[in-house]
Amino acid sequence: MRTFTWTEANAVIPKVDEGLTAAKTVLDELRNVRDQLADLRIVWGDKVDDEACPDHAEYVGYRDRFVALESDMAKRLRTITDLGCEVKDPDQGLVDFFARRRGEVVYLCWRRGEPKVQYWHTLSAGYAGRQPQNTF
Repeated sequence: MRTFTWTEANAVIPKVDEGLTAAKTVLDELRNVRDQLADLRIVWGDKVDDEACPDHAEYVGYRDRFVALESDMAKRLRTITDLGCEVKDPDQGLVDFFARRRGEVVYLCWRRGEPKVQYWHTLSAGYAGRQPQNTF
């Protein structure tokens, strides 16, 4: 487990932000493909799995695309976590960095759109328990 200082966490934010931008694009496409699959299931039920179904080929195409997008999403999130941080919510852009505060492991917390890492919280507090940097 890598621990970060405020400076170290802020230094990787550009890479984290870039990774989140790419992940968000994939996530949006994943949702779209998932919705297409669900719509075809609503229309055809289990018959969509049958090659005789008029929309079977379309369904298989969406299903294969979904699997590829899941793999792509995992890869993109891994590029962020390989930096040593944790992606808590790729949709909202919530990322935590392990840090030490008075001997205790805590999270430095950043949300996409914030200019820098400026909050922290205990491991159990979550986003709702964020506190400003000056209380660190």
